[in-house]
Amino acid sequence: MKTLTREFTFRERVLLLIFGAIIVALVYYLLVDEPVRSGIKAANSNKEALLVQVAAVEQQLNNMHLWQQEMEHLEENGRPQSYMPSYNYSNGELDFLNATLAGTLDYYIGFNEITREGDQIRRSFALNFSSPSYPSAVEVIAALENSKTRCLVGDFSIMPYENGSSLSTGAVTVNATATFYETMYGGKEDAELPPDSAPQQQLPEEM
Repeated sequence: MKTLTREFTFRERVLLLIFGAIIVALVYYLLVDEPVRSGIKAANSNKEALLVQVAAVEQQLNNMHLWQQEMEHLEENGRPQSYMPSYNYSNGELDFLNATLAGTLDYYIGFNEITREGDQIRRSFALNFSSPSYPSAVEVIAALENSKTRCLVGDFSIMPYENGSSLSTGAVTVNATATFYETMYGGKEDAELPPDSAPQQQLPEEM
């Protein structure tokens, strides 16, 4: 049986070397370079996610420290220590207000839109009520200030209920503003919760 053989020409050898190099480079890209690049990209994404989580935890710790200082300051100045319930405690706050104002002649409560800063929720409201006497009106304000749930009274004014009467002898009318405080610790977000107004933590630039 006759076998036909011939040697590759120089040009054919060069082409074979180039083809082999292309195959080696392709295998290296698919099996080594691309997986390594994907791993680095995934690691960078995980790093950014971890930095965001660390920044959030640091912000929470900072808020807790500030709240603790505020509570200690209030306690040192004679105010009973209160606590901030978890969001959403609006029904409990309404029950407290209705019970506190039950002995008044009439009252009106108008809540503003709630605000959020970090994990702190504020429910500001306007309060107008008429009380049988000046001392009973003061008791209502004191009950708000000394409530177990955090409630801070802002501005308030007391005036005679009727023209010509005095604060010491008759019914009075009170106008006040106050704020209930809640925390997102243990709370669940819902449609009523506004966006967080606290400045977002900036991620450090990668070296």
